[in-house]
Amino acid sequence: MDVKSLQNSIYTNGANSVEKAGSDALNTKVGNLSQNSSEEEMLGAIKEFESYFMEKILKDVKETFSSFGDDEEEDSTMTQITDMYMDSVYEKLADQMLDEVGETVTKQLFEQMKRNYNIPQVPETEES
Repeated sequence: MDVKSLQNSIYTNGANSVEKAGSDALNTKVGNLSQNSSEEEMLGAIKEFESYFMEKILKDVKETFSSFGDDEEEDSTMTQITDMYMDSVYEKLADQMLDEVGETVTKQLFEQMKRNYNIPQVPETEES
């Protein structure tokens, strides 16, 4: 195996491992929720899910628009390094987008989760 193949393997496996670790952590966090979970735990899991979902959307959009680009041959090592860097950019961008505009969806998911786990609904009171 030559050095370039080894580098490609390391970068590819590293990127796949990071994505799988993120997915596994999310599954664990959501899977550990129960009727006895605190609101903070539920909101944390919801926000993590939303962030992961938004990250996937951003990556898909990038892939869609990349397919329209030029077909020039790029250095695969540099492409993989760029992809790894961009993964962290997508993660941060997704978090920021959700912090700014995701409150409505978060609230809806939270209410649905409470219904699914049969957690009593506290009636909202109007502020005077």
